[in-house]
Amino acid sequence: MCVLGLSGCITAPDSAPPAWFTEANNADDRGYPSLNDVPTRRQANTDAAYWVRHQRELVAVGAAVKANPRSVWTPVEDPAVFMAEARATLEATRTSHE
Repeated sequence: MCVLGLSGCITAPDSAPPAWFTEANNADDRGYPSLNDVPTRRQANTDAAYWVRHQRELVAVGAAVKANPRSVWTPVEDPAVFMAEARATLEATRTSHE
C-alpha cells in the first residue's frame, strides 16, 4: 500500500518543471543547422612566394640539423660495452641523488 502511495506522488506533476529542463526541451525545437550555411569558399594561401619562402626556411633548418655532429649515426662496436657504460651512467646518476 505504501509503494502505491509513493508511486502516485512520484508521477503526479505538482509544479512546473525547472527552467533548465524547459530550455533543454525547447532546444529540440530549433532543429538541425542548414547545410546552406556551410561556407563553400576555401581560405587557403595559394601565394607561390609564401610557399617558396617556407620551403627555403625548411631546407635551411634541415641543413642545420644535418650539419650538427650529433645527427651523424655512429655504430657501437660492442653492444656489451655500450650496456656497461649505460649502466655505469645510470648508477652514477642514482648515487648522486642519494
